[in-house]
Amino acid sequence: MKLKFLLLFSLILNIAYADPKRVYNADQWKPFIAGTIDDIKNPHLKKYLQDTHRNNSYLKKIEKEMSFLGDFSPTKENVFWLPSINVPMDEKEWRYLSATNDIPKDVANIAYFKKDDKWFAKMFIHPFTTARKEFIELADRFGGFQYDHQAVTTASARSFVAWETGQSRSEEFNKVDVPKNPDSIFKTKVSIYNADIDGSRLNVAKKMVRASIVTRFMDSIDAATKTKFDLDFEGEWFIGVPDETDAGYVVRRPMPELSGEAGKKRLEPAFSVLSPDRLNELTKEKAKPFEWIMENLYAPLSRGFTYFLFEEGMIGENHAQNFEYVVNGDGEPTGKIIYRDADAFRTHITLRSLLGKDVVSASEIEDPFFYMKESAFSAQVDEKGLNTTINELIGMIVDPGDETSMTAMVYKWCRNVNKFKEWCTPAKIRNRFLKDLSTRFESYLEKPVPYNEIFFTEEHTGKIGLIKIFDDWLNLTASRVLEKRSDLISDEKIQDMLAEEFNRLAKEGKARIEGTDSLLKVKDYTFYISLKENNTHILAMKKVARKGSYPIKGVAIMSAATDSETKAFINRVKDVLKEPTQKKRCLSIIERMMEVSNAILPKPIMRNLGGGNNVH
Repeated sequence: MKLKFLLLFSLILNIAYADPKRVYNADQWKPFIAGTIDDIKNPHLKKYLQDTHRNNSYLKKIEKEMSFLGDFSPTKENVFWLPSINVPMDEKEWRYLSATNDIPKDVANIAYFKKDDKWFAKMFIHPFTTARKEFIELADRFGGFQYDHQAVTTASARSFVAWETGQSRSEEFNKVDVPKNPDSIFKTKVSIYNADIDGSRLNVAKKMVRASIVTRFMDSIDAATKTKFDLDFEGEWFIGVPDETDAGYVVRRPMPELSGEAGKKRLEPAFSVLSPDRLNELTKEKAKPFEWIMENLYAPLSRGFTYFLFEEGMIGENHAQNFEYVVNGDGEPTGKIIYRDADAFRTHITLRSLLGKDVVSASEIEDPFFYMKESAFSAQVDEKGLNTTINELIGMIVDPGDETSMTAMVYKWCRNVNKFKEWCTPAKIRNRFLKDLSTRFESYLEKPVPYNEIFFTEEHTGKIGLIKIFDDWLNLTASRVLEKRSDLISDEKIQDMLAEEFNRLAKEGKARIEGTDSLLKVKDYTFYISLKENNTHILAMKKVARKGSYPIKGVAIMSAATDSETKAFINRVKDVLKEPTQKKRCLSIIERMMEVSNAILPKPIMRNLGGGNNVH
């Protein structure tokens, strides 16, 4: 997969088009500038920001293209005041606002507050947005723009490291003011409205929904598993989209490695660790530098990639801008990776249900397949061939033609060193990475996985690579589920009853079978019931075996959170099942349904989200 430069530009920096004839008005935005990253005294924060801005070859490459951002360009390294508006957390003010019942306390302390018995969200915005008419009017309604936070761009022009200052901006106080308490240093992602240029880059509502749910999926991974696989996730816990806009913003959870004390573990962006100078520094005394890279830099990434794909049903965009290494006080990688960019993850709801993973969050939205981009796991593309599949996503690690991939970055380092010539070719690096993945995949599939069957570039037409491997895993998992739950699927009458209920939900738009021609062929399917907390999940599986496996065809998510819904389901069962033995058998399932907690989870504010040009 070869990414064209325009796509690379959009992917890495998340900034939009600009009219070069329009000129940045420096005087208009000068009051927002408080200093530079060199004025920051916190050692970990300063080092992180220096690595982010100075070890990123992409920033240097497109410096001219970013000129329209002026003093807010990542290349300027400025610390600036981050505006916010205190907006009531009422439904009428928000197009989307994530649920707050499970938000970590350190995020809640940053994201919202209570005043006079009313809850307010701190809606963070880009400085440019303070010149937009709709936001001026919003600020006027709720006390004006607030200037009590400062921020610095990361590698993205709309993602910031931010913190609350000791006092608000004024003519007397306009300097860098990083708090002594490192717990108050966090990351935020805002939408860009540029008042000087007819261009913008917005965090649209449907992407914000996906980011919120992915964050909760990630949080469901227990601490022992995170330790075992040496991974963590920079959760996007508080998300809001103002009413009548697509200008979403995110508050990410503070990571302790970002702002800790000198000499302790810290964060370093992957593109910094993989830069030629850093790789020279890290490998200069190593007898086998490429093997060291495999063990310390690549293995943690492939280990996490394999875990997410096979055990969580998730795959992200693993280019070098989207994950970070935890390094020790001497700058040596510890083996731990922090993943980020939640809305870039594709999620296979069906596999998650089969494996008993959290899918409750997905039941908060009307179409989990749509929002979670489940079709990325199939070989189908749209009429323009633009659909992103998991084959292309693995390319963000192993494709030499994608200069953000680890393969391309390692090659960029080694290609000018004569003693590395034997192994330093794009193909050899890629194949070595794929061989590592094949070994990891085999432990799940319990059969050989040839490394050259995992990844195919766009030149290999007709090949489906990772999609085929994932399908094999899905079918193997389904077969195991069927074997374990034969007591729930052996009665044909129960199948008919479930099929009827499934069709009822489908007609109401609450469920659907993915990838089938008709919902009417219900007797061709076997149904598996999975009970998780406040929801019942019904998996539809083809009855006819294919080489000993049962292809999955979809998942329905129906609520069983209230007595009325449960009783309605029981009544429907009674109408279908007349014979006592069948009735008794079916009611044993219903009894399990009634064990589900009746407490209804606080749902997010979600309205007028629209449909899908950003969803595959």
